Amino acid sequence: MASGKTPRPMRSSRRADGFQSRVVASHNPKLVREAEESLSSKQRLARPQKMRRPRTAQLRDMGEVSHQKFSAVDRDQRSFQAFPSEVVFENYIPHQFYIASLALRNKDRVPRLLNVILGNSPYFELISPSDEDYKVAPGTSSTYRILFRPDENKDYFEELIIITEREKFFVPIRAIGARASLDFPEQLNFSECPVRFSTQKTLLVRNVGKREACYSITTLSPFSVDPSIGTLGVGEAMQVTVEFHPPKTGVYTSPMIVHYDTAVNADIRLDKSSLTVEKTSLTLSKESSLVIHNQSGITAHFQWKRFVDEEEEEQQKLRFV
Repeated sequence: MASGKTPRPMRSSRRADGFQSRVVASHNPKLVREAEESLSSKQRLARPQKMRRPRTAQLRDMGEVSHQKFSAVDRDQRSFQAFPSEVVFENYIPHQFYIASLALRNKDRVPRLLNVILGNSPYFELISPSDEDYKVAPGTSSTYRILFRPDENKDYFEELIIITEREKFFVPIRAIGARASLDFPEQLNFSECPVRFSTQKTLLVRNVGKREACYSITTLSPFSVDPSIGTLGVGEAMQVTVEFHPPKTGVYTSPMIVHYDTAVNADIRLDKSSLTVEKTSLTLSKESSLVIHNQSGITAHFQWKRFVDEEEEEQQKLRFV
C-alpha cells in the first residue's frame, strides 16, 4: 500500500500592494523534506542522520531464550540501536540495483541474540552477515544490507522485523519515487484597476519535476483563475489566466493556493493478509488476533465489512433488492 497523508498547503503573508501566491508540493509531510532535498541514496547515508525511535511490536520473556535474564538497558529503550532508524532510497532508475546498509548495535553489557527478517517482497532483499541467529558482542554492531530493485519510479514501502532476546521492533524501508514540482510565481500585482471591470493577467506555469502533476488552483473573490484544474506533464508548460473584478474602490489581496498530487493512500496496514481460526469444539470458542499498523500522521477511523469496496457492497445490495 502506498503511503501518504492529507497535505497542508502553505500560504503566503498578505500584502496590501497586490495579489500573492505560494506553492508547496503536497507529499507525505514525513517525506516532504527528503523529496525537496532530492538526495541520492549514497548522499543520504553519508549525511548526519536524525534518529527516530523504532516502533516496538512486543516485549519478550528473556528467560525463555537466554541465561542472562537481566539487562543493563532501560526497559523504555531498545536493547539494539538501529542506524539509520529508517532506510530510505531516492533518485532511482527502474530495473537498476541499489544497496543500503543497516547497522544494529548491541547496547547491553553481554552478548545478545539477533535475528532480522524481511517479508516476501519482489523489490527488496535482505543480505545478512549470517544465515542463522547469532550473538552480537556488547558495544559492537552487526551490519545488514538491503538490496532494492524497483520496477517503476514510484513509492515503495516495507518493514524489517528486528527480533532480539528482549523485544521485537520494526525498521521501515521507504523508497521515494518521482515527484511533481510546479514552477509558479511568488506573487502577482494588478496595481490600479477600474472598478467593476475585469482585468486579466497571464502566468506561465512549468512542471519542473519528474512526475505528471494533477493540479487544482483555488482563490477568493474578486479574483478568479482559469483553468482551475488540470494535468501538466513532465517538462510541459501552460498558461494560467488570473482575473480581477473589483466591485468597489479599495485594496484587495487574497491567497492563491495550488494543490497537486494530493490523492494518496495513507500508510495503514494489517500485519497479515489472512486470518485462520483453529478447529473449535461445539459449545466452545476460540479467537485469533491481528494488528493494525498506522504509520501515517492522521487518526484512522475504521470498521470491518464483508466487502472489499463500496462498489462491491452496492452490487450485493442490488441483488437483494
